Amino acid sequence: MARGKEEAFGMKFPAIAPFLRCRLQAAAVLSSQTLGISTFGQKYPELQAIPLRAVKSGKQVVYVSAIALKLAQAWNAPVIDIATQIAANLFCSEQSNDSATNRALQNFTVEVVTPGWIHLQLSDLGTAAWLERLAQAPPWVLQRPTVLGEPARVSQCPRPLFDAQYAHARCCSLLRLAHREGAIALAEPNLPVSPNFWQAIAPHPIPWLDTDQKLRLVHPGETNLIFHLLTLLDDLYPVSPSRHRVDWEKSARNLSQVFLTFYSQCRIWGEVKTENIQLAQARLGLILATQPLLHLLLQDLLGVPAPLEL
Repeated sequence: MARGKEEAFGMKFPAIAPFLRCRLQAAAVLSSQTLGISTFGQKYPELQAIPLRAVKSGKQVVYVSAIALKLAQAWNAPVIDIATQIAANLFCSEQSNDSATNRALQNFTVEVVTPGWIHLQLSDLGTAAWLERLAQAPPWVLQRPTVLGEPARVSQCPRPLFDAQYAHARCCSLLRLAHREGAIALAEPNLPVSPNFWQAIAPHPIPWLDTDQKLRLVHPGETNLIFHLLTLLDDLYPVSPSRHRVDWEKSARNLSQVFLTFYSQCRIWGEVKTENIQLAQARLGLILATQPLLHLLLQDLLGVPAPLEL
């Protein structure tokens, strides 16, 4: 995997949704000029107002935007024409002189769907780039999540967050076991407390992709976990934190349940490790990506310990 593609997402844009909202807004501005709309600034000024949601389509993650439907009345133009123009302008070189941004856009395929939805499907290469960034150096190491100013809600929790704490401890024990078994190499495997993230020094990069550049992780347990990881990043880096309220306790419970389902269905040891070490390493990469998110949810957003072991 090219280093440039990893940096295109992980360094400048810590999550997918804010990146796509920026590009959709810029494409809409350009489209308004093409279609002869002169009042775009007054009609559609705010990034957070751009409708965008992630959906799981089979094994793929697709971001769906209704920006054209929202603009149709104000612009007095057919929805499908607006959507087609915005989709075309997403890849227009006039939008950005930033090579990293332009590389990042190449990791999406765009489709206009009747009556005017814009579908942006993340490619396998793009998914691998996001996972590599999350597993090797989570975005919040360099850029503080915009939601961390919110008060913790742990005092309102009706039950202890045992499932999430157990899932976190399980991540830690599996990664240390993988280090001892030689499946991966951790920089500091014997820490006395759980770290913000476990730094893996080998393999690098993690073999997310096979020789045909297709994602190895295609089991439903794997794709469900990937979807939750990417959309949780979107929640951590909203365009407007004051307008974006998330139940972090629910997020922690959901992530722990999805992770534990993945672990119960997707084997790492035994025959998998012996006969397909790269698949085992990719699954360990998902654990490397999950642990820091659980740690952040538990300690920073909910104010409860993220245990090394239970």
